[in-house]
Amino acid sequence: MPTPVRVHRALLALIPMALFACKEAGPPHPEAYPDAPRMDHTDDYFGTPVADPYRWMEDLENPEVTRWVEAQNAIALPFLEGIPGRSEVKDRLTDLWDYERFGVPWKEGGLYFFTRNDGLQDQDVVYFTESLASEPRILLDPNELSEDATVALAGLSVSPDGRYVAYATSDGGTDWNTWHVREISSGEDLPDEVAYTKFTSASWLPNGSGFFYSRYPQGPGGEGDGQAQVSIRFHSAGTSQEADELVYEVEDSDTRNPYGTVTEDGRYLVIEVTEGYDSNAVYYRDLGAPSGRVERLLDGWDALYHFVGNDGPVFFFHTNKDAPRNRVVAIDIQAPASWQEIVSQAEETLEAASFVGGHFVGRYLKDASSLVRIFTRDGLRSSLVQLGRSSNSRLLFFRDYVEWFSTIPYAARVNQRYGTIYGITPRGRAGIRRAMVARLREMLLPSPTDNQ
Repeated sequence: MPTPVRVHRALLALIPMALFACKEAGPPHPEAYPDAPRMDHTDDYFGTPVADPYRWMEDLENPEVTRWVEAQNAIALPFLEGIPGRSEVKDRLTDLWDYERFGVPWKEGGLYFFTRNDGLQDQDVVYFTESLASEPRILLDPNELSEDATVALAGLSVSPDGRYVAYATSDGGTDWNTWHVREISSGEDLPDEVAYTKFTSASWLPNGSGFFYSRYPQGPGGEGDGQAQVSIRFHSAGTSQEADELVYEVEDSDTRNPYGTVTEDGRYLVIEVTEGYDSNAVYYRDLGAPSGRVERLLDGWDALYHFVGNDGPVFFFHTNKDAPRNRVVAIDIQAPASWQEIVSQAEETLEAASFVGGHFVGRYLKDASSLVRIFTRDGLRSSLVQLGRSSNSRLLFFRDYVEWFSTIPYAARVNQRYGTIYGITPRGRAGIRRAMVARLREMLLPSPTDNQ
């Protein structure tokens, strides 16, 4: 009797033969492909010239690009459609993909949000609900953004008061995004259109009056100039982008880009200045100060610093400064020369951290699974939560509590969802309760017995 290894090897040996047979039985190759002209274009990257002869293809509005794509499709599509067995493969893949699935929930502004796909939708639909026991409603269906499904949902940011959601759209797969504002209760869009952005979030003020974002300047043709630097602007909900206030721009470097985040108490705008991936700078602006001056807090470009939270003027950072596996430090912006180590480097890698209810919550990676350690304000470890090897998980960090949802396949049914919610009260008492996230499915679809 052949062993499983020998059987597998025999099957692998048949694959090239099957591919060869398909190639022989398939449609003939095209005799000529459309010409792709090369242009004389060279970029200078820090003194190194790099030729880019096909830069013209990046302009999706260029009629020449449209004609070239159409000529390519005229050759490729008939060839692909003539491949033997293609329809059977398509039918099998469609059957495998046709199952209902949910994204991991998150919470903002007192509301829960999650995504759902009925199986074959091009994009997941965004829902919201007041609680896990309430009836969910559709917040945004990206499949309705365009008739040809070329417009995608590229970003989402809910205002802390739960009144608005800012959402970004991308047309045709481009990195360029346009932000819109929707009133959550009515589902109606405001007239806002915030353009010339990519790779930016929308960080709201606590009262939902507007948000900070980073945008590129307009180029000569009226489009965003992606070769230039971004600047931080403030957009008031319900107004034109032309009225947006310039908050900060880097003036002493032409290669660094600023991005802003409002602290949960709404007092500060924390500005992360980036250039590459191995270091960054951190500045801040006191939103209550009349001067509106931006102060430089970390400007040595010697490590990575990620803002965790703040307790008044004391800022907390997740950093790899003198700690390759990361640690958490506290910096009083009134005395920035003195640092306090809150969570020291551990044997496991500290992947993320947050300041929650006067405690620090750290998520670590250990043996391909996650664990959460909870520390007091002074850095003393108070508890340990083993998350296990879940297929997907989301830690919801807030100032007064933390929630965790995880999706775990159960009994080979991919649409089963289980979650555990961990809550930390302001006094530091940890409460744990079980919750079935699968209830989201029960709220969306009627029970098989409902019609009996």
